[in-house]
Amino acid sequence: MIKAVLFDFDGVICDTEPQFFEYKLKKMNEMGFPVTREFLLERIGESFRVMFPREFKVDDPEKYINEYYSGVEHSITNYNKLMFPEVIDLLDYCVSHHLICAITSNSKHERLEAAVKEMNIDKYFSNIYSNESLGVAKPNPLFYTKVLEDLHLLPKEAIVIEDSVHGIAAAKDANIYTIAKKENYFHIDQSYADTQIDKLTEVIDIIEKKNEYK
Repeated sequence: MIKAVLFDFDGVICDTEPQFFEYKLKKMNEMGFPVTREFLLERIGESFRVMFPREFKVDDPEKYINEYYSGVEHSITNYNKLMFPEVIDLLDYCVSHHLICAITSNSKHERLEAAVKEMNIDKYFSNIYSNESLGVAKPNPLFYTKVLEDLHLLPKEAIVIEDSVHGIAAAKDANIYTIAKKENYFHIDQSYADTQIDKLTEVIDIIEKKNEYK
């Protein structure tokens, strides 16, 4: 019985991944760390706070992490325009069927809270989970294990909607049924997911089959 739907944010609720990718590419080069598009493509969905100190050995990584995040909020100017059109339909369905909805993202917690309020969808979500609030980041499956523990759920009682390799790996390795929302910008390998969808409303059929609603 599915009791909860766990949503990644960027690339699932909002079509923000292309903007963040271009921002990261530009900002890292401005900070003196020349990276290629290929380098960043391999790390889509990974927390900058985790990736940067691992890949770049500097004396004060926090200085660069703070500089990077200081501009993130300004790289997206209108979340409403970037919200996928099927989001509200799926959220309304979840609420009407008493399903828990939560955001599970590697993004900065403060930005997630501000974004859902701007889009007026904060009322749908019981919780917002980030790598900051959990103390662990995707692709570590402990990210989703901690989410389930907090919601008092078993893996079989949730489904996850992801788009990145790191997010899919974290959910699958936590033994949760994982749905990959297709994207056409990066051509990410989503083959590890249990299934792929084009539109979020397709999740409704998946829930109905699993819960055998009449």
